[in-house]
Amino acid sequence: MVTDRLNYYVNDLSGDEVVATETRRIDFSSHGLEQVPEYIFGLTDLEELDLSDNQLIGALSAEIRHLRKLHVLDISDNRMTGVSVEIG
Repeated sequence: MVTDRLNYYVNDLSGDEVVATETRRIDFSSHGLEQVPEYIFGLTDLEELDLSDNQLIGALSAEIRHLRKLHVLDISDNRMTGVSVEIG
């Protein structure tokens, strides 16, 4: 499963690693993430991203604008304050 492979990269490789750019869905719910891994913003075919129930704080990065195909984003149950001023 693609999600399992991506979880491995998050846990064991630097955030600079790029994985399967054709990935369409990622479920990182309940992973204890404190920030969104930067390589996520390079996955331009991503349609669904679940970051719910983590430890995310602050504003959602302006880099989210690169995910033009994204139509489902779940950031519930985090401590986020909104979106970056650059996007909204």
